Amino acid sequence: MTQTRTLHWFRNDLRLDDNPALAEAMRSDAIVPVVVLDDRFWAEDRWGHPKTGPFRTRFLLESVADLKEAIEACGGSLLVRQGRPEDVLPALMTEWSCTQLTAQAEHTPEEMTIEAAVAAAVDAPCQWVEGHTLFHPDDLPMALEALPDIFTQFRKKVEKHSEVRECIPAPEAVVCPEGLSSDAVPEVSAFLAQSGQTMPPSDSRGVLPFQGGAKAARARLKHYFWD
Repeated sequence: MTQTRTLHWFRNDLRLDDNPALAEAMRSDAIVPVVVLDDRFWAEDRWGHPKTGPFRTRFLLESVADLKEAIEACGGSLLVRQGRPEDVLPALMTEWSCTQLTAQAEHTPEEMTIEAAVAAAVDAPCQWVEGHTLFHPDDLPMALEALPDIFTQFRKKVEKHSEVRECIPAPEAVVCPEGLSSDAVPEVSAFLAQSGQTMPPSDSRGVLPFQGGAKAARARLKHYFWD
């Protein structure tokens, strides 16, 4: 019997728990998880500044490292590639004989443009799964085109007519194809050097040390709400 394989592209959802797109991918017999560090997000903007600065870069790479650790703890592996998703993902689909691609849907112009480029380049079904918002768009009591301009009006309607969906638990096991092994997460200073950046020295006046990753996020929430 032929096994089904899904290429799962982690985007702005670098976590295992409460991840609808990952849950969809896990319906397959095996998944190929990948993070793509898109060079466009380290290019200069119209004013000549890097779109992603050193602190956000460090936070992102810490988040990728935490995701990799979590996946490996579940028996899986994480690919970490640099390049453009519309180039990287089709090649991986072919290399690992994946029959579909899953990823979290995004709703901002650059991300949607990249999404369309990936869909055009991948010769297989692509599933863009909602998971970026507190309320699922399908659960709103109004059409997206009819969203109130004032937040208070929106809040009153959703509080009265909608409910936040239950969180999806993290998978107990991540099954990857035999032979798939994790890539190394780039070292921060070396990665920054590619876009001509350096990491500024730390400053004791900072409000708190922001650390990337789901593990650090949960610790921060526990500290804020309970400790």
